[in-house]
Amino acid sequence: PNSGLLSTGDTLTIRLNDVLGQDMFAKVRSFSPVMQNATDFLTYMSGIKISASAPNDNGFIFNAADSASIRIYYTLPGVGQRIQKYSEFTLNNSAYQFNNISIDRSGTVLGNVNIGTRNRNISSSLTGNIAYLQQSTETAVKLTFPTIKTITYQPNYLRLVKAILIVGVPANSYLPYYAVPPSLYIGYTPDYTNIYSESSASSGSPYQDPTTRQYTYSFDITSYVNTYELPYSDNLTDRGLILFLPASAYKSRVDRLLVGDVVNQKKNNGGIKLQLYYISVQ
Repeated sequence: PNSGLLSTGDTLTIRLNDVLGQDMFAKVRSFSPVMQNATDFLTYMSGIKISASAPNDNGFIFNAADSASIRIYYTLPGVGQRIQKYSEFTLNNSAYQFNNISIDRSGTVLGNVNIGTRNRNISSSLTGNIAYLQQSTETAVKLTFPTIKTITYQPNYLRLVKAILIVGVPANSYLPYYAVPPSLYIGYTPDYTNIYSESSASSGSPYQDPTTRQYTYSFDITSYVNTYELPYSDNLTDRGLILFLPASAYKSRVDRLLVGDVVNQKKNNGGIKLQLYYISVQ
């Protein structure tokens, strides 16, 4: 797993059962047929499960495709000392790896507001003015703009030329092991179902202010505002934008991001800003 801590590295070593190790070693020494080709070996070793144990059953994800292996350590006679050696068994087929994540939000902020399939949209005012994004546990951040049409009421308003969304990350919400995601996506969702398309979404990378050390993501949402917000005369707030992580990230990592709402923005502690540029005539 990628801990992000240089002092501890990112390698997890687990000692397997000695009986298994001794049996595998005996088969290697005797040139057993099960060690001669992959087909026979798979009849002997069908797989290994890696999981956390109670009560500290915190989860993790790692890319088994290029990092998981089994090693059998042994020694050989040498002059004056024994020579340490090992045989390594790497992953036979990365397509066969399976990661499962179970979610237990009891006693947490999101658990207390009962977020779930029957309660899909939760206001940040109910979660301490913080929105939580972690795709691997099925949470994303939705943005709606119920008052955005007021810009058209500005004196001599002609048209909108640019809309820039700035997403600020609250200070102290990221640590080496809770690093901000290297890429954040934003996409259109038409209603309360929160369906979005990754292929039509745009992405942004984090920028860290050299003075405040705070992170922000910026997105040009001019097309969205001109297409879906300003032309409509209704007051619906179900449509909006979804902040999310790409599938390539949340299926192999457990990145998460905290996003503050207007309360945090007023305190200069992250939050979200929408900058609207428009043309007016005299």
